[in-house]
Amino acid sequence: MHNFVIIDPSFIETMMKMAGVSNPAAEAVSFTKGFRIVGCLYIVGNALGVLSIKSRSGALWWILLFVNMTQGLGTAWIPASMWRLALDVYGVWGILPSAITDGGALVLSMTMIYSMIKYRSTWGQRRAPS
Repeated sequence: MHNFVIIDPSFIETMMKMAGVSNPAAEAVSFTKGFRIVGCLYIVGNALGVLSIKSRSGALWWILLFVNMTQGLGTAWIPASMWRLALDVYGVWGILPSAITDGGALVLSMTMIYSMIKYRSTWGQRRAPS
């Protein structure tokens, strides 16, 4: 919803005007397209997490850690003017989707790293004694 309903080219153009971009109308379309592509990649990356119900693949664990770590940095990567504008235009509902997904990803990646350190293996599984 956030990727296609809240964030649209006119929203991005207004955000770019707030940020002082020299030609916001021209840059808004390409920025919106890139923003949506990245958002869709995160949708796919998060959907891969469902595979962890059945699979404890090491490769899947590392992919999910990467997805969650980079998504967790979303609040820092998204320009502050976008957060302000979303809050002004839509209220809390404008920032809630990203706050939940980015905040949840940050918590999940920290939990994954903690369990990897604690158990010295992916998926927090204890290794059988040799």
